Formats: sequence, C-alpha cells, structure tokens
Amino acid sequence: MPDEKTFRRRRAVFLLLVLAAFVLLTGSFVGAFGGAERGLAGVVSPIQEGASKVAKPGRDLVNWVGDTFRAKGDLSDVRAERDRLAIENSVLRQRVMMNGSQQQLAELAAPYARYGPVEVSPISQSASAWYRTIKISKGTSDGIAYGNPVIAPNGLIGMVISAQSGTSIVRLITDGKSGVTAEVARTDDKGPLRPSKVGTVGDLILEIPKSDRFRDGDTVVTAGSTSQRLESRFPPAIPIGTITKIEDQNADSQVVHVTPSVDLRRLPDVLMVLRTVEDARP
Repeated sequence: MPDEKTFRRRRAVFLLLVLAAFVLLTGSFVGAFGGAERGLAGVVSPIQEGASKVAKPGRDLVNWVGDTFRAKGDLSDVRAERDRLAIENSVLRQRVMMNGSQQQLAELAAPYARYGPVEVSPISQSASAWYRTIKISKGTSDGIAYGNPVIAPNGLIGMVISAQSGTSIVRLITDGKSGVTAEVARTDDKGPLRPSKVGTVGDLILEIPKSDRFRDGDTVVTAGSTSQRLESRFPPAIPIGTITKIEDQNADSQVVHVTPSVDLRRLPDVLMVLRTVEDARP
C-alpha cells in the first residue's frame, strides 16, 4: 500500500501537469509561444495520426453497419413499392381484359338484340375432364330460363339447363348430352354437332353427309332452325368452332373434327345469355 510520501509526490506531479497545460493553452490563445507551439504540435501530430489509423477500422465498421441498416430499410421500401405496383398492374390488366371481353360480347350479341342479351359471370365449373357444366351469376329473376343459349366473346359455349332465382346451370357443348345443329359457314352443309366419345378434351364431331365442299380451317356455326316442326333453341350464325381434321372425306365413314372457338377450360369473366321467347321444359 503506498505511503504518505508517495501520495504527495503524485499530487505534486498532477498539479504540475495541470499548471503546464494551463500555461500552454493560455500561450496558444494569445500567440505567445510561436515556435514552441509548433514544436509541440509536431510532437503531438504523429501521435494523432497513429491514433486515427488505429481507430479507422472501428469507424469504418460503425459506418458499414449504419449503411447496411439504411440499405436494408431502403430495400424493404422498394420491395413494398414493387409489390404494390404489381397488384395495381394486375388489377388494371384485369379491367382491360374485362372491358375487351365486354366489347367483344357486345359486338357478338348485336345481331341477337331481339333475344334480350343478359350479361353474366361464371361462378363455378364442373371438375369433370369433359367440362360438362358451369354455374352463372343470374337466373329466373333476370328472365333467364331453360334452353337459353350462352355465348362467350369468341362464340357459343352451351345452353341453360336449370335456372333458379339468382343462379343458373349451363350445359357446355363439350358435355356428352349436348347437341347442336351446326353448319359449315362457307357452305350449306349441316348436321348435328356432338362431343367426341373417344377423342381428346374439347374435340367435337360434326355428323355431316359426305361432301368435298369443306376443308380444314372452315368455320362451323349454329344452323338455327332447319324445320318449323323442330325449332332450334340456338339462333343461326353463332360461331362454334373450326374444322381441324377430316377423316375419310367424302366417304360414308368420314369424321369431321371441330375444335371449339372458346377455351372451355378457361372461360372469360363475362358471358352473355340470349333469352328466347318461350320456356321449354327439359
């Protein structure tokens, strides 16, 4: 343990240092030391430079950490803005598609204005591989009844087979029970159009008398009523599909394959029901 003399010496040295510092500061302030001050600065400067070099990695680390946190914050803001713009873009594209579908439907339905077209939206679709039925958003309260044809922007998709107050069920033309009298638009060749029993999804067969007047790529449309005794529920000239293959053309065994104009696996958001005058029962 230090004795009393040691404490005195330490106090004396401390007081001398304080006094020296006071004199140096005072002289520097009034400019009294001149060269001595410069000499002292020359002694102290290397020490300051060394301390600065030693402290530099620490300062750099602190600055890097701060910059990293700021960058992460900026990145988070950019990602949030990106997600917001992606959502807005998706909504706008959906609106454009819906507007386009409505415009196409309006053009398609224009010739059938006397049938009182009703705009509807699909609610659900059957999970069957043959895409048999869909449910739509309007029913008897909107004047929809059994037998009403239903069209999409590209053409016919089916017929109403059940109607309730606010919803209806539509049988698609790809259902095995469906049947439409169709004709090749470029000719007068007519016949029933039914789903292929052994074909792929969306393959329709046009049962038509042997003829060499039509070919691949011809458009198939609804034929309308072919007799007064059996009036068709489908107005004439509604697009149905395109002939994609003809097997054994102009032979008794000919098979005419038709691909629907509408992709019935991915229906558009807007459809149109063409109301007919009378209500037939199934």
